[in-house]
Amino acid sequence: MSLKDYIKQNPSAWPVRFLAWAFSFLQGGRVSVKGQDNQVLRSGCFLKKSRIVVRGNHNRVVLDGGFNRLTDTTIYISGDNNEIVLGRNNNLNKGELWIEDQGGKIVFGNNTSMLGFTHVAVTEGESITFGDGCLFASSVIFRVGDSHPIFDQTSGERVNPARSISVGNHVWFGNNTTILKGVQIKDGSVVATGAIVTKSPEEGNVILAGNPAKVVKSNIDWQTDRPAKQ
Repeated sequence: MSLKDYIKQNPSAWPVRFLAWAFSFLQGGRVSVKGQDNQVLRSGCFLKKSRIVVRGNHNRVVLDGGFNRLTDTTIYISGDNNEIVLGRNNNLNKGELWIEDQGGKIVFGNNTSMLGFTHVAVTEGESITFGDGCLFASSVIFRVGDSHPIFDQTSGERVNPARSISVGNHVWFGNNTTILKGVQIKDGSVVATGAIVTKSPEEGNVILAGNPAKVVKSNIDWQTDRPAKQ
C-alpha cells in the first residue's frame, strides 16, 4: 500500500495526524483570533498559504475531522456565535469561507474537491451546508443575502431577507456559477457553466443551466473520471 493510500484509508491514525500537524506547521497558516471564548481546531489539517481570521465572541472553526487540505484559502468570521465546520478528506483550493453577523454557519461534509476560487458567504444568522463528495470548478459563488437591506417604501417592510442554502451529496458546480439565497440543490445534480440558480429544483440528479437556471435534463448521474475511448 502506498503512503497516499494509507493516509486516505486511515485519516485518524496517529502517524497521519502527526504528519498533518508537522506539515501544517512547516507550511504555515496565519491564524488571528480576537475576542472571547473562540475556538480554532485544526489538528490533522494541512494549511498552505492560508489564513484564519476570527473577530468576535463564542465562534468555532473546526477543521480537524481528518486529513483536510487548505491551499490559498481564507476563513473569516466577524460576529458572535458563528461556526465553520469541515468533515473529512476535503481539499479546498482558493476558497473563501466568510461569515458576518450573529449565529451563522458553514458546514462541509466529506470528500469535497474545490479546484479554483469559490466564495461562500453567510450573513444574518443563516447557513450554507454541503453534503459529501461535492465538486467545485472555479469562480463559484454562494450568497445567502444581498449584503444590504431593501425596503418597501409604502409598508416599510424589508423585501430581501437572507435565506439559507443547502446542497446535497455529489453535486458538481461548473465554472462561473452562482447560487443565491434560499436555494436547495439535491443529490447527484450538476450546475452547468455560467448558471445562476435562484430557485430550487424539485428533484435531484438534474442538470441546471442558464440565467435564471432551469432544469434542462433529468435523471442523470456524473463521475469525475473520463471514460477511455473505445
